[in-house]
Amino acid sequence: MLILELTVPWEDNLAVAEDRKQKRYEDLVPMCKEKGWKTEYCHLRVGCRGYVGRDVIKLAHSRCGFIKRETAKLVTEVQSTVEMASLFIWLKREDKA
Repeated sequence: MLILELTVPWEDNLAVAEDRKQKRYEDLVPMCKEKGWKTEYCHLRVGCRGYVGRDVIKLAHSRCGFIKRETAKLVTEVQSTVEMASLFIWLKREDKA
């Protein structure tokens, strides 16, 4: 079982966000392993301004079998997506729910 946790914080808060997210799975991963499941936790870091962590690239290569060109395209698409989402959130910041 591969547990993926995506974090998209402000770049200055990457380490804090990673620690917070990792604590959520501290008990789950050992519990899964005790049940005999091969379990791996992978935290994917993507900054809200487009920074893509090395862990995303490593996952694309090692777990998904992407070649360099596919990985480069993935990184470009992830950067574009998070930048557009961040812009949307910024534009909607004063809207009433």
